[in-house]
Amino acid sequence: MKRALVIILCLVMALSMMTGCGTGKESKSEATQETDQTDNANTNEEEKKMDARLEKIGFTPDSWPLVEQQIKVVLSGMTHSKLLGSAVDWDKNKFWTRLEERTNIDFEWLSLVQGGRAFKEQMNLAFASGSLPDIFFKCKIDRLEELKYGREGGFIQLEGYIAEYMPNLNKLFEEYPEIKKSITTPDGHIYTLPDINVSEAGKVQTNLLINKVWMDKLNIKDPETIDDFYNMLVAFRDEDPNENGDADEIPLCVGDGEAPNLIQLVTLFGYQNNEHNMFLDKEADEIVFVPTQDAYKDFLKFMKRLYDEKLLDNEFVTLNRDQVKAKGSMEDARLGVIRANSPGLAVGGLSQVATSDDLTIETNERKEDYKFMIPIKAPNNGRQILQGAQTTTPGKFAITPNCKYPEVIMAFMDFFYTEEGGTYLWVGEEGSEYVFDDKGKFRWILEDGSYATSDRYNDVRKSGTLQPGGHAPGYTPEFKKHIDGPLRKIKEPVAKYTNVAAPAFYFEEKDIKKVAITTADIKPFVERFFAEAVVGQVDIDAEWDNYVVQLNKMGLEDLVDIYNSAYDLYKQN
Repeated sequence: MKRALVIILCLVMALSMMTGCGTGKESKSEATQETDQTDNANTNEEEKKMDARLEKIGFTPDSWPLVEQQIKVVLSGMTHSKLLGSAVDWDKNKFWTRLEERTNIDFEWLSLVQGGRAFKEQMNLAFASGSLPDIFFKCKIDRLEELKYGREGGFIQLEGYIAEYMPNLNKLFEEYPEIKKSITTPDGHIYTLPDINVSEAGKVQTNLLINKVWMDKLNIKDPETIDDFYNMLVAFRDEDPNENGDADEIPLCVGDGEAPNLIQLVTLFGYQNNEHNMFLDKEADEIVFVPTQDAYKDFLKFMKRLYDEKLLDNEFVTLNRDQVKAKGSMEDARLGVIRANSPGLAVGGLSQVATSDDLTIETNERKEDYKFMIPIKAPNNGRQILQGAQTTTPGKFAITPNCKYPEVIMAFMDFFYTEEGGTYLWVGEEGSEYVFDDKGKFRWILEDGSYATSDRYNDVRKSGTLQPGGHAPGYTPEFKKHIDGPLRKIKEPVAKYTNVAAPAFYFEEKDIKKVAITTADIKPFVERFFAEAVVGQVDIDAEWDNYVVQLNKMGLEDLVDIYNSAYDLYKQN
């Protein structure tokens, strides 16, 4: 009996404990519910505050002006070339003053920097000091910087704003899924906005342009081999193709003479460099570092030969674009082969075959003397490579946490991903920057309403548009065919040869810092060795092995492994 009573008591205690446990779970659940309700209340409160903040300024994302009450936005910008910059202050540029009127946004420029290296120095300084603008605009933020500052909170995440406030960019995402893929980082976020160009001819970028008038005068055919190319330069030097009786011809000149630009001529030897001098060898299906390839060594020797024989402009180390344009615009034509995105950037004045001195006639303009050179068959590998652009390039725009109204700015940015906005960015406003004449021909116009000659085109663009110099976020419009009709004609025959050095991909988080540190050492070392090798300050054969050893000590082998790991992940996507 006592034993039975003990059993009963144990059962009661067990049931009591079970009931207690059940009550504990119910209490915890209630507590969780209370916490969730509190979180939801906080979220709703934040949303209300956000709505109130936007309502206060009268934000209307679907129509302009975007805000009823004027807001101020502080920008930091750059231009990667000297086509647009200090020559015309952006706060006086008609492109911006019109947009201020149309949007009710007061844009205040914190800084405007010319050149990629100078911009990066100022951007890094701004982050280090905490003196950040609201947005970075018309920039060249590379993928490593994008991930670094994005993950550290220096750039805000944009994907949510894109989904809600950028219907035009979302439409492009639907039409071209690779666009979104190429700007989405491994952590699933978007930190920068891109420039987008889906035009095939538009992918032809800075390459070699050849003086076809000189070729015709000297009865030279398009070069097919490196020897043909060399012999053509010799003829340009020795046979007086400008017919002035002086030996003043410059057979080969580079639009921006710094070593990094001249290194791009390695396409003559079947390779191409990305920003870290990497190249996807499609035959081997692997990423290789170009400046240690045997072909690159041959390229160095070839460039030294051109330098020694005065076939390459001997001032290449110090030349800038303005100085090249000055040489190319002398009374007598002087430049045989140039490296530029357009002949108009490097030469000006009358053609040697001009029928009059009327520069409003296109055939009279010196820039009409040039055509893009069909790539030669490279020694050893036979590749024919023309430098081409990616369809999508991120890093042209970013918002910092200092921005009070990211919703407004993203709605504003969506305009540039339309045909209208792209035209506005590239060409300006009809009646102000351009008109169509009585024959339907597109004409740039000066402030007095007269047609601009080719040497004044950039004066018009610098004061009324934003695209000169590149790196503007937005969409390249179909309307652009009106402004690059002649340029498009010389691009189309070579478009099929365009190539990108390597796919656009991001690195894994663990590799980002290592890539940044390693390339910061390697890149200037490669550029210095190139310049010293070409001008004869180092013996290429004698120093080559030491050069490669030093690169490996800097971490080159690990860098190549990181690139190939990223490429393998890219292929799996």
